[in-house]
Amino acid sequence: MLRNSILSFLIICLFIVFTDVFFQYHVLPKTNLGFYTLSFSDEKTAQDTLNILEQTPFTLIADRTIKQMLLSDMGILLDKESTIRRLFSYRDEPFPIRLLTLLRAFFFSNQTIIPDVRFSDSIYSLSQAFGFGNSIEKTYVINSETKLLTSSSHFDGTVDIEDFKEKIISSFASGEKTIYLIIKRTDEMGVDIQSLNTGLSNIYASPVTITFSKTLQGNGNIATLSGSQIRQMTAVAFDSATDQLTVAVDENEFTTVFNNVSDSQQRSTLKTSLQSLLIDRFNGSSVEALTIGEIFPNTNGQKAQKYIEIDISQQRMYLFNNSNLVNTYRVSTGKNYPTPTGEFSIRLKAPNAYSGIFHVYMPYWMEFYFDPKIHATMGIHELPYWWENGEKKTRPRDFIGSPNTGGCVALDIGQAKEVYEFGEIGMPVYIFP
Repeated sequence: MLRNSILSFLIICLFIVFTDVFFQYHVLPKTNLGFYTLSFSDEKTAQDTLNILEQTPFTLIADRTIKQMLLSDMGILLDKESTIRRLFSYRDEPFPIRLLTLLRAFFFSNQTIIPDVRFSDSIYSLSQAFGFGNSIEKTYVINSETKLLTSSSHFDGTVDIEDFKEKIISSFASGEKTIYLIIKRTDEMGVDIQSLNTGLSNIYASPVTITFSKTLQGNGNIATLSGSQIRQMTAVAFDSATDQLTVAVDENEFTTVFNNVSDSQQRSTLKTSLQSLLIDRFNGSSVEALTIGEIFPNTNGQKAQKYIEIDISQQRMYLFNNSNLVNTYRVSTGKNYPTPTGEFSIRLKAPNAYSGIFHVYMPYWMEFYFDPKIHATMGIHELPYWWENGEKKTRPRDFIGSPNTGGCVALDIGQAKEVYEFGEIGMPVYIFP
């Protein structure tokens, strides 16, 4: 009896070992590669199946146009090596895990492995292949008189690439080789002309009164700009490649209207304030007055023994130590996202930091705030840089002095190091609007 038990045990062990060795070189049972069944197949069979997938043409239909194209013709690369690794991932598992995987494969549901694919940039040429999208760069223009966005030419549409990608992936599982392409027409391209023009019209809707503060000579109104004057002073641009509209103060018109403002700092502050007004009005606010004062700090050095003050309207930073103003710097604050205002403190210092949002390096980083809305930190740093084809690229230095950042406070090259050496963990940072 004992002998029979031992013999049975040995047979079971041999069977397990044989099965384990067999599936080191064969696909597990109940395994499909997309539409194809590969149970118990060896690696060569799996490779041949991938070759079939690669060489089988798809029928693409867009409106009345029908084309047959291979994956490579469509800019789709079949990653055979990665797919084979997934098919035979069993052999990379520890022995006990392999036994559990075998049991699941034999007694439970099928598994379908979708081949790994990579979409190259040439996939976006599908629109041209079907005769669409020939006039995308001429679709929208800014009317020079009304300063509103208009459609200048017909654009017949473009292939919906995201929908196409989903259908390609689904076809591997279903075996369907006919794909109907969705063509996005002009009114589906994501450019909401009416909404953009509502924002632009709001900029020109009402006059704005600009006054000096009482600390300057010649107190009182320096200008009341009518809606039409604001329209004339607004430079509007639209980038059809990115569907982005930008508004800015027209330099020539600004110089003509405010030629009596001779002080360079006053002119810079006035221009920055007008730029902020244009953006605020475009976003729906109704700012109707601006006060332009001297460039001086909001505090007198008494907030703490040592602290940093930042004034967004001035685009200035002030360093205080022992009640004395020890240095002043021009800065650049938030344009794409507002720099927060209020009382903060330096939470972290790093000689260099990296932004995963903008993919740039930020030297002499001093973090002072975490924004829960965008799950990102704000900090003081030098003009950011990045590497492109082995060459170091840096944001333009003329960004300093006007809002151009994603919410951080940027300093000029060289000056950021001075502020970094001045700053300490826990030091207060006061930011005024």
